[in-house]
Amino acid sequence: MLWLVLALLFACEENKEDREKLDAFLEEPETGVESFGVEYIFSDSANVNAQMFATHVVEKEELLEGEPKGKMVHYLDQGIRLNFLNLRGQVYSYIEADSGIFYRDDNIARLIGNVYLKNHKGESLSTEELNWNQEKDSIFTDKLVHIVTPDKDITGKEGLKAKGDFSSYSIYGIVGEVEAEEAGL
Repeated sequence: MLWLVLALLFACEENKEDREKLDAFLEEPETGVESFGVEYIFSDSANVNAQMFATHVVEKEELLEGEPKGKMVHYLDQGIRLNFLNLRGQVYSYIEADSGIFYRDDNIARLIGNVYLKNHKGESLSTEELNWNQEKDSIFTDKLVHIVTPDKDITGKEGLKAKGDFSSYSIYGIVGEVEAEEAGL
């Protein structure tokens, strides 16, 4: 139990540091390799399972605390779309966000601002920050989430953890669950 509390505290502090980095970058863009209309392709066992599109990217090497060498960090500051693909290459869920940070060496993306996810079952998620770990095929946040399914409207004040494609999830700190018909959805 103690390791879980420590891990959550570390994740919260890491989220705060990333948000501060992105805010500082947006206020005064740093020098780096600048690209427009960037597409990232992610695969597992030679199957493309995700693609990320960014309108504007600034890539730079950063020394991160406790790391022996620099890591490539991509600042995505003008819109992001992350598509999850099935084995036939069709989009079956996606995430959109205003901005984010992509840690290329670790295949981890932190999506920030007006984050919206929709899956092939018609379920959607809204939050202000969402993390995607490609290698672990997971998304997670400790921020408030709002989930709408065909028959429920759920709010989680302490975030969620889910499979990368949002096919299954655990919601933390549920503050209400309303049948969609009652909510007028």
